Amino acid sequence: VTAPLRELMKKNSKWEWTDRQQNAFTKIKKLIVHAVTLEEYLPFPKDEIEKLKTATENDGELSALKSHIHHGWKNLNRKLLSGEMKIYYGLRDELFEQGGIIFYNGKIIIPTASRKLMVGYIHRQAHLGITKTVARIRSIMYWPRMEKDIIDIIERCATCQTYQRKNVKEPMILSKTPYFPFQFIGMDIGEYRGKIFLVIEDYYSRWLDLIPLRGKTANEVIDKLKVVFSTHGTPENVRCDNNPFSSKEFINFAKSWGFTVTTSSPLYSKSNGLSEKGVGIAKNLIKKSIHSGTDFYQALQEYRATPLTRLQYSPSQLLMGRIIRTRVPVSLDILMPKTPPENIRIKMEEEKKKTKENYDKSARQRKDFTVGQPISIYWQDHWKEGTVIEVLPEPRSYLVRDVNGAEYRRNSSHLRERKVEQPSSPCHQPVSPPTRTMGSPREPPSRKPATEPRRLSYSHSPLLDQPGTDPGPQTQANPRVSEARPDSRETPKKSRYGRTIKQPKRLTYAEF
Repeated sequence: VTAPLRELMKKNSKWEWTDRQQNAFTKIKKLIVHAVTLEEYLPFPKDEIEKLKTATENDGELSALKSHIHHGWKNLNRKLLSGEMKIYYGLRDELFEQGGIIFYNGKIIIPTASRKLMVGYIHRQAHLGITKTVARIRSIMYWPRMEKDIIDIIERCATCQTYQRKNVKEPMILSKTPYFPFQFIGMDIGEYRGKIFLVIEDYYSRWLDLIPLRGKTANEVIDKLKVVFSTHGTPENVRCDNNPFSSKEFINFAKSWGFTVTTSSPLYSKSNGLSEKGVGIAKNLIKKSIHSGTDFYQALQEYRATPLTRLQYSPSQLLMGRIIRTRVPVSLDILMPKTPPENIRIKMEEEKKKTKENYDKSARQRKDFTVGQPISIYWQDHWKEGTVIEVLPEPRSYLVRDVNGAEYRRNSSHLRERKVEQPSSPCHQPVSPPTRTMGSPREPPSRKPATEPRRLSYSHSPLLDQPGTDPGPQTQANPRVSEARPDSRETPKKSRYGRTIKQPKRLTYAEF
């Protein structure tokens, strides 16, 4: 409202009284004469207004702010202000007090003790996201650094944490590139049309084996693996899922044959991606063979003889050093054994790095969890509360316990940090006043001679006491501006040149 008048007071501005200034002046006079009551300006239940007024009075920062609004900011040095008062100082032209409540540009300034309750009340109406809730609260309320407070409260909301979206994928962890065939292999059990088969894929040559099984028992799998290992040799590490490879029988078999087993987290097949991909390839070969009426094993033979993308060598060449003979006619020179070049492993690593680079473009790194940390566990279509009870040796794998006491092994993609919802402070809990009034300027070191007489303060409010002045009686400042005039019996204030400073005469309702 006062902006057109304040523009005339700026440096190097031309004094020109136009209709814009006249309208602003007329509007200001109407606002002064026809004061609107708080009930008219703030259509809200009376009991809630009284609670908000009480919370404002008990807030030391807002009490100081209210006094500054009534008695002016002229004698304050912004560099000496502390806390939120520095921010309010920059907004001083848009602040006003009405009926014990402070407003900024028409928005209610919420006391510190009431902020959590106000944010919680608005957020619980629809449980909107952070951006929407911040926009909603900013449109009707104000306090310094409010966005940070709002985000902290929303992130602790139990309902929002239960129904938030799935985690964004994490950066890919590259597996170690093997030096020779069958050093590392991946295994998985697939099933198609009631038939069970064991899929084995070599990490070096991408050689794919498909072995029929009579069941999914550990002993059945062990019997088949003995035949494979006797042909290709015992691998150093086998990567697989949990059933039946985490059974006691299979662990004892791994110890007796001298290889290690790395199992993937349940419900996270990506950690055993090569084997899962092998199962998909095998199923496609079976489907197409059945549909076309061809022999499945001839299709598997063609797959093993086909060069891998970008490596220009087939799985049979990388495993056995030669192209296997099929029904397709080829010359003798092509079938002759040829050892792959020594830099083939370097090409494999470069290919894996390119894959990781493309995958990580939409990935996001998350912090590791610690034992005892509150977490959320993804379960079907929502998140439930839980706690980390053990960090497992496998990458990003944890043993967790939910609120019902059940324990699970889960990958970090199914876990996320859970912020415990703290009980909101009572909306109108009194704030104990600090030793030094909040918002009042800090007293700088005195540079005046000790013989200089003390000057009396023109205000009885302790919030406006300046260094070197007598604070006088500690009484609350009267909100009426007309009663804040200096007492004629007080010693007049003088400038450094010895001139008496005449205080301005305040305009009252009676004199208007």
